[in-house]
Amino acid sequence: WLEAVENAEVTLLDRWTVTLAPALRRRGKAETTNMVMNNYFGVGVDAKISLGFHTSRQTRPHLFTSRFLNKLVYAGTGWRELLHWGTQRSYAKLHTKLHLVCDGVVVPIPPGMEGVIVLNIPSYGGGCDLWRT
Repeated sequence: WLEAVENAEVTLLDRWTVTLAPALRRRGKAETTNMVMNNYFGVGVDAKISLGFHTSRQTRPHLFTSRFLNKLVYAGTGWRELLHWGTQRSYAKLHTKLHLVCDGVVVPIPPGMEGVIVLNIPSYGGGCDLWRT
């Protein structure tokens, strides 16, 4: 394995800056947060499921002993979110809560959209090729 690492091709890392700003200004001053994005940045249902998985992994690390168990817990977290259809879906009506601007261009979020994922890699979610490249 170490020989494969030693002989691996060097690849440049594409890093983006993401700026988060609240929609409502408090006391006339908008506080923004800048974050560095290495692979992807998600808001909505995807992010909520990922956070649930992460929280489970930190509180019960003994359940995360294999790739299969990780996938099982992740699927269970997703199903729990699906079953909470209604008021607990903080990402519902995302188009009324999120204003997306990329390189100065406003990107409209369609009604019914429950998540936005910005990525700078060709695949997502365990290797899913979204653009079939």
